[in-house]
Amino acid sequence: MAKWSDIGEPVDMDTVEIDAGLPIEERVKRYVEKVENPYRFRAGKIIVNIEHKNDGLKLDEALLAYLTCIS
Repeated sequence: MAKWSDIGEPVDMDTVEIDAGLPIEERVKRYVEKVENPYRFRAGKIIVNIEHKNDGLKLDEALLAYLTCIS
C-alpha cells in the first residue's frame, strides 16, 4: 500500500480556478481535472488527505455541495 508521501506533490487549491457560471457537472469535471487527485490537495501550507468511511458522505456528494456554494 502506497504512503501519502509517495504519491507526489499535491495541487494547491489556491491556484485552482473554476468558472462559477458553468453547469455544476462541468464544474465538478474541471475541478477533478485541475486537482488531479481529489483525495489529496494543498490548501495554502496545509496538505489535505481525504479518507472515507463506507457509511459516510460520498466524495461526489461532498464535491457537489462544495462546488454548488461557489459563486
